[in-house]
Amino acid sequence: MLEEVHKDSLKEDLTISKDTGSSTEIANDLSSGILNSCEAELTSVSKELNDFTNQQDDLIEKLSKYNVGTETNPIYQQLKDAMDLLTNEMDRLSFLRQEMTTIQERSQKLIVRMEKLRGKAEEKERRDEELVAQFIGTTDEGVPVQYKVPDTL
Repeated sequence: MLEEVHKDSLKEDLTISKDTGSSTEIANDLSSGILNSCEAELTSVSKELNDFTNQQDDLIEKLSKYNVGTETNPIYQQLKDAMDLLTNEMDRLSFLRQEMTTIQERSQKLIVRMEKLRGKAEEKERRDEELVAQFIGTTDEGVPVQYKVPDTL
């Protein structure tokens, strides 16, 4: 039943549209009707956007005036100089820290090398003492006596 009513309604709409004019005129009437119904909303949104844009422009202008004022302020310049100095000193400190680490590593390597050389020197001295002890004999009393190499071999 509903389908028949719906079909009849569509037939009536088609006959009305055929009677009233062309499809272009109908499309124009529909679009103008939609625009008229949304016009108040679109106008208010457009007005709000314009207000926001104007406020944004005002804020940008105020910020630029403030920036000009702070850049010419001697306290601002002193602060900027202090920050530049601090940055430079931090870079220098970082470089010194790296140099100290490198020096410490080199010192540790030199200490290890020195200990090895000291051990080798002590070993050499001990061997030299053993050779001297073999070459110089000792008497029964513990007094060292030099071996005398015989003249004839």
